[in-house]
Amino acid sequence: MQVVESQIYEGEVSALGGEGPAMRWIVVSPFGKTHAHSIDDPRNLHCMPLGILQRCIDEARLKHVDTRPNHPAIQLQRAKEERGLRDTHMGLHGDLLDLMLRFLRTAVAEHAEYAPFLAGEITALLATTELPADEIDSVRAEVAEIIGAK
Repeated sequence: MQVVESQIYEGEVSALGGEGPAMRWIVVSPFGKTHAHSIDDPRNLHCMPLGILQRCIDEARLKHVDTRPNHPAIQLQRAKEERGLRDTHMGLHGDLLDLMLRFLRTAVAEHAEYAPFLAGEITALLATTELPADEIDSVRAEVAEIIGAK
């Protein structure tokens, strides 16, 4: 099966293709870079590379269960493209963290459905940084405060 943005797959597969808890994954393609995001808990984002996704589909460990072009995770990808926010899963660069936090505040203020998914992307981004632990904790608290304000 050809993998297309907005398809949702389900299976007991981790982000790296090993055995994992039952999860749903949505195919996203921001800026044409196709991969999958976990969607069961928007604030606990996991990202699966396309090669692993395709292998798990081919092995029938992930099953296509739905296609949702208007899913909040897809809405988020379009909003990131509009803002030029590229490679947010690749770690901090430039003023990316500040841009993402401002974006989250705006999303919450506008009651955007994708706000929890954006919070998850920010939290996932923190896992790939070399920031001091107290700064990471501070940003996590800021994200929780912003989302809680909704």
